[in-house]
Amino acid sequence: MRKANQETKRVTQIPMEKKYLNKKVCLKKAKLMLANNEVLDMKDLDVSKEIFAHAVCFYGVSFIKKIGLNNDTIKDLYNRSKIIDIEDGGDTDKRIKAYNFIWNFIPSQK
Repeated sequence: MRKANQETKRVTQIPMEKKYLNKKVCLKKAKLMLANNEVLDMKDLDVSKEIFAHAVCFYGVSFIKKIGLNNDTIKDLYNRSKIIDIEDGGDTDKRIKAYNFIWNFIPSQK
């Protein structure tokens, strides 16, 4: 695993796709990103958890919007999860806990 320079951390953006509701697809994407040095200082499982959590939030909020609930919190979650930003070294501790929770308790789609 290559280490990220704290002063030059990069953010790789991934457009949202429904296939990221599948954990195996997320893990495959994470391994490819790491192999291509698109992300540094992270493990493949951590990258895949972040991708999966964004997809769960995006498609969950999309459903909530479709049934008529559309307040500022819903709009904020929707807009934040449209593009998956993977930063070298990982996200904040609070968000990593959320990604772990989502990974462990939300089932993968086929």
